[in-house]
Amino acid sequence: MLNSQKTGQEGFSLLECMIAMVITVIGVLAVEMLIVSSVRTETVASNAGIANGLAKAKLEELQALPATNPARANGGSLTSNVTNYFDTSNPNFIRRWTLAAGSVGTQQVVVVVVPAAGVSAPGVQLNTLIQ
Repeated sequence: MLNSQKTGQEGFSLLECMIAMVITVIGVLAVEMLIVSSVRTETVASNAGIANGLAKAKLEELQALPATNPARANGGSLTSNVTNYFDTSNPNFIRRWTLAAGSVGTQQVVVVVVPAAGVSAPGVQLNTLIQ
């Protein structure tokens, strides 16, 4: 004999399936936004590291030159490109520096690395004295 009583547990209704799908889609979209945000943050951090490395490399390059070298002449600008006081060795950044007389026998060096248009990165500025 077949049991003709219904218990109300035959399966999911179409409405229940649609609600479950909406909840799942919202969860997947939230995870996707987290991934996009983390990739963007990683890119900015990577570019900041590159900018910092470029600034340090220029400081070391200037420090390695003898004080009488024309490349160590006082001058330069941190806000505009002055011949012999800027470069774009990396197409994503512009590196500028200034040299000024420091205390006895030293020069004050300031190196600024700014991102080129469209590059998401913070600018970097390093100051030091060299002999």
